[in-house]
Amino acid sequence: MAKPYFLLTSDGQYQLLSAHDEFTIGRGVDNHLVLEDSAVSRKHCTLTKKENTCLLKDLNSSNGTFVNAISVKEAILRHGDVIQIGKFIFELREGEEGDIREYLKKRAGKIREDQPTSVLGKFHYLREEKISGELEDFHIVPIVQALIIERKTGIFRVTFQNEFIGALYFMNGQIIDAECPPAPEGRLAVFELLRHKRGRFAFDASMVPRPPLIDEDATRLLLEGCRRMDEKEGDEGDEGEEDSQEP
Repeated sequence: MAKPYFLLTSDGQYQLLSAHDEFTIGRGVDNHLVLEDSAVSRKHCTLTKKENTCLLKDLNSSNGTFVNAISVKEAILRHGDVIQIGKFIFELREGEEGDIREYLKKRAGKIREDQPTSVLGKFHYLREEKISGELEDFHIVPIVQALIIERKTGIFRVTFQNEFIGALYFMNGQIIDAECPPAPEGRLAVFELLRHKRGRFAFDASMVPRPPLIDEDATRLLLEGCRRMDEKEGDEGDEGEEDSQEP
């Protein structure tokens, strides 16, 4: 028997999807999940549980729906997929409710011991999603993408075992500078930081006390970073194949 699917937020809330034939998400109050964000359309997307799969459909939304940082009109979702709708980021998990609660408790322990776990419920409003968590749970690219879309100003930091890894400096949704030693500050530091898959991230919405060093559209910069990551992973895969063919 197939296990149910749950939609999880980064701050420990969750929603059972299989309770509805068609679970609707949008800004309008008639949705199962209401997202209060100008970047979210009134009827933004639907999630439908069918046998062993979960189908996402974008309802011609103004700003799109993203699955693992890729804009989609329709997609079959899998366990662990990350969904971005406006500034909100969700994770899809398959399992029983007890498994989901246990998973959230373990994940919360990495962030803050008093992190709550609670049910979203029908007609629940989400306003400001807490932008902090673990990169093992949420990919860095859709998080940065959300900060760009929302025209955020502040500092996005990544640490690992309390050691500084790097930071992106935002001004009105534009990345104006970056740090990620040993890469030089600026554009190359952005590309280096995007490659990290482990560590804790946090966004501090405050004024950025530094002059702009990067003069490039943030979306283009992010796309270039993704292209470089794909290229590097492809090269590493080719090297692995060559090594396996050696006598």
